[in-house]
Amino acid sequence: MILRLSKRIHDSHGQVLPLAMAALALGAVLVSPFLVDASVNLLASRRVDSAIKDYYSADAGVEWALWRLSGNPALTASASYVEAPLQPTPPAINGAAFPTTEIRRVPGGMSETITPDWQSGAGPKCYAFASSEAGQIFAIVDAQATSIWMALLAGSDDCQRPPGLPSMGGGSPYRLQFSNVPAGSYKLLVETAPPTTGAVTINYPAAAYDIRSQRNGRTITSRATAGPDAVRIISWQLE
Repeated sequence: MILRLSKRIHDSHGQVLPLAMAALALGAVLVSPFLVDASVNLLASRRVDSAIKDYYSADAGVEWALWRLSGNPALTASASYVEAPLQPTPPAINGAAFPTTEIRRVPGGMSETITPDWQSGAGPKCYAFASSEAGQIFAIVDAQATSIWMALLAGSDDCQRPPGLPSMGGGSPYRLQFSNVPAGSYKLLVETAPPTTGAVTINYPAAAYDIRSQRNGRTITSRATAGPDAVRIISWQLE
């Protein structure tokens, strides 16, 4: 009797299986959330990477349009978005087709202001600029002089005071306004007597454009002014 009881106590066949099953169940409970979380993070990472590439691609579309404007400030007169003025675009970027990029002219345009360095010495001095839009041109000269002459010349004209041009009255700063001036290249002539130092400010019209670049529902819209000397970004918006 004692021998049979001792054998039963020391006989452990079949006792490991429940322990193994419990360990497997506990492992499944602990590992499954980690696997799900890893899968979700992987998918989210892929979506973020795709979105970043889409935005970078749309950004490249805007940069392309700005580059085209730098070569031709009068790229289009259309007030509606069009693609044709920007063609041909590059075939691909970031491993996919180049984004849909459109441009439109902003009616009325905007303005540019320059403050060129003062040219010292006697005689007439000319300050060149180019207006890419028709409109008004304003000039301000801040200089202490007994007499001052100001005139707007065509870009191809010699820098000479027009015959019969009267000196300006009043005091510094001297202001001059030119209305309904066509787009083109110009020179502001300034002559003072006696020669002196001063400052020149010229405000002139500039063609303005809206640029829209789209990729997979992600859009970048930018507004810029364009002239023969520079293209300037006014705004840049992600949507």
